[in-house]
Amino acid sequence: MRALVVGAGLVVTLIVLPTVLNIATSARLPGPLAWIAARPWPVLAGTGFLAVVLAWVQLTYLDDPSRARRTDTRGRGLADAVLLIDRGAGSWRRETLVATVAWRVRSGTRATVVYGLPGAGKTTIVAQAARELIGEIKYGVALTLEGYRAEDDSGSVALQLNGFLAGFGRELDLAVLEQSPRATLLRRLAVELRGLGVLVLIDGLHRAAPDTRRDLLEALDGVEGVRVLAASDEAPTARLPAEGVHVPELTPNEYREFARTLAVELGLEIDLDDLFDRLPDEIRSSPRSLAITLGYLRNRPIELLPTDAASDAQVVAHAMTALDVPTRQALLLAALFRGCGLTELLASSEGPPGLRDELDALLRRALIDQVQPTVELPALVVAGLSGLGGPEADGLYERVTDTLLAQVCAQVAADTDLAAAGQVLAAVAHNLSELEGWAQILKLCDRSVLDTLNRQGHWIAYLTLLRVGIRAADGRDEDLALELRLRLGRKLTQLGEQEEAAALVETVVSQVGEGEGVARIRLATQHGLFALTRGDAQAAKVAFERARDQAEALGDPALLATVYKQLGHTYQALGRVELASEAFHTAIDRAPARSKYSWDSLVNLAMLDLRAGRTAAARERIERAVRGMTAERYTAGLPRANLAYAEIVYSGGDRGRALELAREVLAGSGHDDKVTELAASMIRRFERATDG
Repeated sequence: MRALVVGAGLVVTLIVLPTVLNIATSARLPGPLAWIAARPWPVLAGTGFLAVVLAWVQLTYLDDPSRARRTDTRGRGLADAVLLIDRGAGSWRRETLVATVAWRVRSGTRATVVYGLPGAGKTTIVAQAARELIGEIKYGVALTLEGYRAEDDSGSVALQLNGFLAGFGRELDLAVLEQSPRATLLRRLAVELRGLGVLVLIDGLHRAAPDTRRDLLEALDGVEGVRVLAASDEAPTARLPAEGVHVPELTPNEYREFARTLAVELGLEIDLDDLFDRLPDEIRSSPRSLAITLGYLRNRPIELLPTDAASDAQVVAHAMTALDVPTRQALLLAALFRGCGLTELLASSEGPPGLRDELDALLRRALIDQVQPTVELPALVVAGLSGLGGPEADGLYERVTDTLLAQVCAQVAADTDLAAAGQVLAAVAHNLSELEGWAQILKLCDRSVLDTLNRQGHWIAYLTLLRVGIRAADGRDEDLALELRLRLGRKLTQLGEQEEAAALVETVVSQVGEGEGVARIRLATQHGLFALTRGDAQAAKVAFERARDQAEALGDPALLATVYKQLGHTYQALGRVELASEAFHTAIDRAPARSKYSWDSLVNLAMLDLRAGRTAAARERIERAVRGMTAERYTAGLPRANLAYAEIVYSGGDRGRALELAREVLAGSGHDDKVTELAASMIRRFERATDG
């Protein structure tokens, strides 16, 4: 388009203006203009040709999303996406298997799932098959469910897809993305992939919950221009729109060829026949176990190979216990920061001197994988890490946790956005759960950090910390476990995940029983929210009034503000406007200063003013609320506040501003169905009234 504009500008400048000027003035034109005016048609043809060339350059080079925007991190060209899952397994290939997988992707429309035992080389085969398709499929997006991403699998997949779509200008608003109902989330993102010509690579599909696996594969199934290739420990079930390709154990010819190739790459001189005579079938037929064994034998004679290594787990245990202290510390640190960027790992002040060199040593021993741009650990190694526990590991976990928490709390105090820090916290907390670092997880569940993540709309990190924190608190801090379950239940209710939220509430009921206290108040509030969701305002009133009475006895400002705000909504649903107004005013009075509770209730009061015909008062309240939410970075509440703002200014006669606000909300609504529906309906109504 820009090229056509340039071409049109050339035509006007070189032909139209000289001709008009010549006719208007009958004056002799100077130099080149006279020459152009005397030869308009050849110049016109040449200019048109130039415009076509410029348009071709624009479409071929400048409008190519892979060249125009490189800000996303999930791949663009297919080769870029492969790098994000490639575990650097070397040059050896299982040619027949790779060719079969590539053929399945080419010829089918359903997802291809490569499955087999841990350490069988599934992700390597997926990466190698994807490389075969470079040149046939233009783009690629890499999705991983390793590490903390499995804690909130659907949300994590959505963020990764959104990162890829950013390269095409099709991304959804990040704040809305993290706070939206999940039911239609994946389908809406899949629609944005339509027609791109993209291979979706999924690493660790088995780590997703069964519902998420189904939702993801069904969303991508049959979408024009989209193919799916996944690695999984589990075969696809009949319910999934997918076809499986099994990765069997290495045959004798394959493991001999693999070991020979890897030994050359490692510079290892070894009698392979002697090695295979010493190894049981389970070890020599597994690529990862065989690679770890060869890495173990670097700088060691074959006679030191343990004779009791009869399983994958034993091979890994021997390889890890044989590490010297600095290398072992590097492995523990890599385990803590698994799934984070290599930058965060190398920047850790708790690592041994020469951390980069120690990581390189671990790479050569196949105990870690560098998957750009992160460090990952093989599943076999993660499972064996508990054997490295003890005072040394506990001390390292404690130092890292204390340092990380101090840094994040400083950011909270400075009111800094926690987008990046939240991801690191979520990753470290999840990794600590696999290392059984429960005491350190409890530290990371700092209330100020949780509140800030929730307020700023970083809900994937928030949900991850809650889920991991519950596992850590169970049996260790029952009060905290109850609090985290109630927080999780409230958030899941807001996200539309009613089934999981209800299960959490049942667990809380079984633990709390009858009685008073904060847990009972939050539980009553949760029951009230469930009642409002199903349209039973009378039951909600009973639950919230019981919560109000108990909260008044405790005097907790945040609890009181929450309960009174929900009571206001309930009284509105019952048509008791005066009581609703009184409840919202009380919520503001009882709320902590400049908190989200104040802004939410201020929006509600503005809408009550509007319905009562007090437009000026409504506008004053809503503008104050929007300013407060913006200043306090309460991004979760802004879309609905701005819709209320649009309704109020429309009623005041400023229809242009109302349309502008509603369109801004719609543009950023992403897959938040409720906000999208409200904004679209509002725009249609405003436009019909304007046209009329």
